[in-house]
Amino acid sequence: MDIKLYKRTEVLSRLGCSSSTLHRKIVAGEICKPLICGVKMRRWPSNAIDEYIRNLKVDVDPTPVAPGAKKGRLKKGGANG
Repeated sequence: MDIKLYKRTEVLSRLGCSSSTLHRKIVAGEICKPLICGVKMRRWPSNAIDEYIRNLKVDVDPTPVAPGAKKGRLKKGGANG
């Protein structure tokens, strides 16, 4: 099994999150810290990122929402309109 080293941009792309979210996940211990490969070079092993993605919980039965429901908006002509 070949292990690739991902750059920060590749990790962000794979996870579909922002740099701030990645940082929070590292601090929380959800994702491993990057390997230090040089003075300004940080890389994540592909197997660690792939394992994190495999272990993500997916909500297969989301809570149903009434069709046309919009949170935070008042109906025109209602009590406040």
